[in-house]
Amino acid sequence: MPYKGGVQLFPESAKRIGPERGSNTYVVLGIVLIAATFVAYVVLGSYQRSLTDTLAVIDGALVNIENQRDESRENKLVDAKRQSELIGRMLSQQTYWSKAFDLVERLMASGISLTTLQASSKQGQVQFTALAPNYASVARQMAAFLSDALLKDVVLTGIRASNAGQLEFSGSLFLTTDALKQAPAAK
Repeated sequence: MPYKGGVQLFPESAKRIGPERGSNTYVVLGIVLIAATFVAYVVLGSYQRSLTDTLAVIDGALVNIENQRDESRENKLVDAKRQSELIGRMLSQQTYWSKAFDLVERLMASGISLTTLQASSKQGQVQFTALAPNYASVARQMAAFLSDALLKDVVLTGIRASNAGQLEFSGSLFLTTDALKQAPAAK
């Protein structure tokens, strides 16, 4: 732009911006890119070798562990685990007849003697035969059986006079099976 009375901001001829003809800018840029690629190749190759070595060490440790395994012992441990789980399930369903017989013993009235006692776990039932001196004793015994919450029902199946002058009576006690599946209390 020509000078017009004021200040000239641009020179008369404009200079082109960018690399000049005959300049080494493209060559230098190419060398820098090649050097950066080479450095990246060396660094990544070293990292790859490091990872490969680490993988080989871990693989060797896994092979050693696999070689040390004792499969027959492992099978025995698995069998023992299964058996303990089975026993646990069986014990949770176990009927504790000692608890039922303790209950019958506690509820026996004085003067009554048991002659037979049979238990059925499927029905939660105890059948008994006993001797009593009189009918009042039989009634007190049946009332004692009915007083306990662990007995669902009491059935008197028969009563007759024996040759010894006593009354022989028989019946069934129907127990609550949930109460009998709990472990007996420690004394």
